Amino acid sequence: MPNEFSEFIRAKRGNMSLREFAKLCGNLSHTQIDSIEKGFDPRTSKPVSPTIDTLNKIAKGIGVSVSYLAALAVNEPYSDIDLADLQLLSIVTFKG
Repeated sequence: MPNEFSEFIRAKRGNMSLREFAKLCGNLSHTQIDSIEKGFDPRTSKPVSPTIDTLNKIAKGIGVSVSYLAALAVNEPYSDIDLADLQLLSIVTFKG
């Protein structure tokens, strides 16, 4: 049951082996990467829920933000700056 997150990770791995990609991502296990790409743990058949530590290692390895990966992992839309941040920025920038 692949999802957007698992498909993104598979695409980022490209032609690298699971072991090469796992090493790039902070020495995660290749079986963990395989489970993420499948969207479930083959041993338990349960959906994969990567920890924030795992997301952080993958993010550093592939050069994306951990918040982007977290949004993909929970199937939520992603935005670097939300509306509240923009409102605060306009108050600070334009109030004189």
